[in-house]
Amino acid sequence: MSSTISYVGKIVFEPENVTKKHEAQASWKKVAMVLFEGDLANYYSWFIKKRFNLELNKPKRCSYIIY
Repeated sequence: MSSTISYVGKIVFEPENVTKKHEAQASWKKVAMVLFEGDLANYYSWFIKKRFNLELNKPKRCSYIIY
């Protein structure tokens, strides 16, 4: 039995700044992220809540991974 989840994402280099912290760090911090459609962040939050009883904040953007 295999327990694999596959997702397809879009790689974005230098995404738009959405907070003041991002604005302040934009001159030196370079970012690449993979954006995912769907409810991947909700699934992960549910899993962490169930396993460790911890509430996670929702991401300001959609589901993503930062490199």
